[in-house]
Amino acid sequence: MIDTRKVPIGGIKFSEERVHFSICCPYNEQATINDILQHISKKQVTIPFLCHLSGSSGTKTCFCVSAGDVELISDVAHFSCDKNLSISCQRNVASITIFPHRNNLTLVPLVMCLMDGLQLPVYSFSTSISALVFNTDFHLLELLAHHLTDVFDLPDNHSPFHPEFQLRQPRSSSESEDLTWRP
Repeated sequence: MIDTRKVPIGGIKFSEERVHFSICCPYNEQATINDILQHISKKQVTIPFLCHLSGSSGTKTCFCVSAGDVELISDVAHFSCDKNLSISCQRNVASITIFPHRNNLTLVPLVMCLMDGLQLPVYSFSTSISALVFNTDFHLLELLAHHLTDVFDLPDNHSPFHPEFQLRQPRSSSESEDLTWRP
C-alpha cells in the first residue's frame, strides 16, 4: 500500500533573487578560498548561503550573494588567474528553506526526487539541525511551491513563501537605508 500522507514540516521560505558561485580547487589552493571570502567581506557583502565540501580531489565551496550585490564583487574572477581554480557563477538563483525538519533526513531525497522529476536544477544544498536549504532557479520557485504543497503538510497559519519585504543596512554612513517592499 502506498503512503499518501503528507510529511509535516514547520514551514517553507523562499529567498530573494541571488547569484550562486561555485569554486573548485585542489587542497594546495585552499588559502585562495579564504582570500575570496575576505575580499567579499571587505566589500561588506552578506553571504546568506555558504557550504564547503572536501573530497579526495580537492575542495568545492559554494556561496550565494544577493543579486543586487553581485556587481560589488564582480572582480572575484581575478582570483582564478595564475591559480588552479575553477570559478563558476549562476545568476537568477534562489534558496528554498524547509524547516524545521526535525532531523528527518528522508526529506533530502524526497525534495531531490521531486526537483529531478520537475527537471529543476539543484546548484547546491545544505542541512543543519533546523533546516534544509536548496538552491535552484529563481523563476521556477512558483512551480516548485505548487508541488511542495502536494507532499508537505504546512501549518494552517503559514506565512507567504516569498519575503514580503527586505531591509538592507547601508554599507557606509554616506548611504541611505534601502527598503524594498513586495506587496
